[in-house]
Amino acid sequence: MIGFCNRGGFIMEIAFCRIDDRLIHGQVATVWTKMTGCNRIMCVNDDVAQDEMRKKLLIQVAPPGIKAYVIPVDKAVAAYKDPKYDSFKTLFLFTNPADVVRAVKGGIPFKSVNLGGKCFKDGDTMISQAVAVNEDDVKAIKELLDMGIEVEIRKLWNEPKGDVMAALTYKPYPWRVKKYSSFEWDCIPLPSGPSGGNISTMDSLLVGMSVRTERREEAWALMKILSTDPEI
Repeated sequence: MIGFCNRGGFIMEIAFCRIDDRLIHGQVATVWTKMTGCNRIMCVNDDVAQDEMRKKLLIQVAPPGIKAYVIPVDKAVAAYKDPKYDSFKTLFLFTNPADVVRAVKGGIPFKSVNLGGKCFKDGDTMISQAVAVNEDDVKAIKELLDMGIEVEIRKLWNEPKGDVMAALTYKPYPWRVKKYSSFEWDCIPLPSGPSGGNISTMDSLLVGMSVRTERREEAWALMKILSTDPEI
């Protein structure tokens, strides 16, 4: 929760910042508003702010007692800095990471950004069950991280925060695996025989344990059996 002093007066408090291209929907209206304790919602996007039909629908689906606004990025920045809105405890909703970058550069000091939902479009890459990104999204996410802002992936409030860099950098095995920005490895050909054919044999097995498992001891025991028993 963030509130700052501006020229002798206080400006609005940041309750939460979320990227969700649906903006206000069931989970946001019933759970995220309650858990963040906001009293205002700002849906921030230039195009949506010009779409009168969608704008009207978003305002209508705001939960009782919480006023919603649908405004362009520049207006959101101006509103944040205006002391007359110092009673606002605002849940900021964006449709894409690039708009968050614009807002931060304009002067809204987000410390953490939740990447909650972004629908798949042609050319996108799925990085979670609910988030698809394009090249512009990736560039903006990395820019936020470079500014020291946390970016976490989480569709639901009660889910653990997901590591956005791990989600962005891991590619389908085995062609490329990148866990850290400075670390890469790729597949290489194995030695060939006298005839030129590949005579090397290599078997591999990947096993893992979900962080959500309720049976960690059993899962760990199974992983050890799978990776050490010569008869398997």
